[in-house]
Amino acid sequence: MHTMLQLVIDMVTCLCTASPAKQRDYTNCSPQWGDGVIYQGAVEKPSKLLQVVTFDLPVSTANAIIHCITAVNSKPSSTAAAVSVTSGGTGYNFVTLHFQSDRNHGIHYNVTISGR
Repeated sequence: MHTMLQLVIDMVTCLCTASPAKQRDYTNCSPQWGDGVIYQGAVEKPSKLLQVVTFDLPVSTANAIIHCITAVNSKPSSTAAAVSVTSGGTGYNFVTLHFQSDRNHGIHYNVTISGR
């Protein structure tokens, strides 16, 4: 019984302990002459106790082609979320960015998408 209780305590302690900050900025850039900003904004989602937070950011344009995507963690002292492209991207006129936090952490990114 004592070992089972200790195991549960160890698991909860592990989940609640802050992990070191990770650098997970996302950049996929092939800038071209004449590019302009297509989208610029912040992605902010609060943390949830013992949960992973996810968010999808869809961006589309009528006729501009995306050449540069950057997502920069706006709270470098915190644990960053993972960022991935789930559809579109550079060379397309649309992109969907998927953000996934670590457990017990939120999402805090500044996103800039440019093209022409």
